[in-house]
Amino acid sequence: MCTAPDISKGLLQIEREMQSMLAGQTPPYDAAWNIWGKAMSLVTDSPDVMHPFWLIWGSLTDWVENRPDEQQLAETKMRRAATEWLELDRDDVAVVKAYCDRWVYDEMGYARD
Repeated sequence: MCTAPDISKGLLQIEREMQSMLAGQTPPYDAAWNIWGKAMSLVTDSPDVMHPFWLIWGSLTDWVENRPDEQQLAETKMRRAATEWLELDRDDVAVVKAYCDRWVYDEMGYARD
């Protein structure tokens, strides 16, 4: 079981991947794949954030893998998802939930329960 510091450390790693992608230091697909993997490893212990991240970033990497001719479009969306996350007031639970819900349901097209 992860502890709160593990989740905080994992989120910091995810945010560094986002920053690296946005700075052009890491290719978007590679950063997205790393974000997806880190979120997946923490999903059980942080379902409110890591589960949506797992879905969002898994969908974005799947998009590239399943429709390689749309890679540029998918990478644009990856950059937008990262930019929006990094610009959020991440201490505001309602703002974080709204971001996660919009990206999971509206942007990635998952069905609402």
